[in-house]
Amino acid sequence: MPLAPDELEDLALTCRRFISDRISPIEQRVDDTDHMDPHVWQGLVKESVDLGLYTANVPESLGGPGLLIAEQTRLWEEFGHTTWPFTYLLARPHRVLFECTEEQQERYLEPVLAGRRTQCFALTEPDAGSDNSAMRTKAEKVDGGYVLNGSKHFISNGNADFAIAFAVTGPPLRGRTPQVTAFLVDQGTPGYTVGKSQRMMGWSGMDECELVFEDCFVPDDQVLGPPGEALRLGLASVAQRRLQIAAYCIGAMERLLTLSLDYTRTRVVFDEPLYSKQGIRWLMADAAMQPYLAREATYKAARLCDEARADGKSEVELSRLFAKEISIAKLYASQALNRVADVAVQVHGGMGWCREYPVERLYRDARVFRIIEGADEVHKEIISKAL
Repeated sequence: MPLAPDELEDLALTCRRFISDRISPIEQRVDDTDHMDPHVWQGLVKESVDLGLYTANVPESLGGPGLLIAEQTRLWEEFGHTTWPFTYLLARPHRVLFECTEEQQERYLEPVLAGRRTQCFALTEPDAGSDNSAMRTKAEKVDGGYVLNGSKHFISNGNADFAIAFAVTGPPLRGRTPQVTAFLVDQGTPGYTVGKSQRMMGWSGMDECELVFEDCFVPDDQVLGPPGEALRLGLASVAQRRLQIAAYCIGAMERLLTLSLDYTRTRVVFDEPLYSKQGIRWLMADAAMQPYLAREATYKAARLCDEARADGKSEVELSRLFAKEISIAKLYASQALNRVADVAVQVHGGMGWCREYPVERLYRDARVFRIIEGADEVHKEIISKAL
């Protein structure tokens, strides 16, 4: 059931206070050290669970709040006011875990909902990013289970307690995409190792890892969902993931605008506030348009998805029916964030290049959003094919 407008704003305010009181004070330290203290993190997870933020994406049937996509989008916009690694405190259970059997729910889903176990989504490979048909990790059926061989990379939170690992289990039934199955693989399983940590331009404090499977046996009761249909299950969450990125980018733009306005109003240049210069004001005006337009596109797509879900459409159907609208929102918002980040550095001048100021960090972090959840070119292709 939809939240009343004041209820949604109360929840958004809860997000805002959680970020300002608990997360903002440690952002700089995490960036400086590229390390997240596990005890501090676990405390944040517990608070997020208690506030109902950690399970914001969970349906009522599994004990969650059952928020609409547009309502979740509002929370993601709030989390745009912090750096990306801390978004792992919002709507954390991956949607594909909702496919768990009753036995799997007890072992995997329920501990994740309670913040006691962590997960990682192991899909991307060195030769298979946007093109999942190029996946090389294989799973061979044997008596009692499967044997996995292959590797993954750029896996966020790669040191998690268990991986949702995707592997090819059969040839294509049509087209060129093979049959792919998802597996629940526990940390410490023989043949499953976490490889090197991959250092990134941004996202300090987040484990981005390689995962390696060498003759790794996974029993049948750890197959997640129907064998051969994992990519369909993955697509079931693509609409929401792309809208989450778009909403996050909106919040990040608003944060950059606030920082830039504060700076240009107090920085005195030639005896006048920097903001008094027409060139600076026009830069800020251009930047102010970006989150406004991105918000219109993002919430329109979210509302379309919610209306279709109310009419009984499945999550997979949402991704197909509104592919154009979702891609427009994600593409525009991620590009707009990069434009606003560039303006923020420009108006801060040398201070925008200085690591003492958050603008430098936000500028670094912004670039990846034009790559993850579909690179710009992928979304342009989706949009052009829909025309």
